[in-house]
Amino acid sequence: MARGAKRLVTASCRPLLHLTCLFRPFTTPKYFHPSPTLSSASHAYRYKNSLDCTRQTFRAEGIAGLYKGFWPQWLRIGPHTIVAFVVLEQLRKLAGMHAI
Repeated sequence: MARGAKRLVTASCRPLLHLTCLFRPFTTPKYFHPSPTLSSASHAYRYKNSLDCTRQTFRAEGIAGLYKGFWPQWLRIGPHTIVAFVVLEQLRKLAGMHAI
């Protein structure tokens, strides 16, 4: 792989990692809040809302609990982002456009 391509792949991984670190605590309640797991005693949902889900998860598991699913999310979005940046960079070169 050429030096420029390695640099491009690395450069496309960095913002992906930052975005995943930044937004994962906000997306965790999205997956756990609508959980259909019902309490056997009261037949009520485990969480009242997303904020309650975040609060209970943080109390039970700490900050690491808010990052559940970090690697699956990164592995799902990562290849798409890397390929998109590499393809866009190659199209830019084919069009004769220079770097910004």
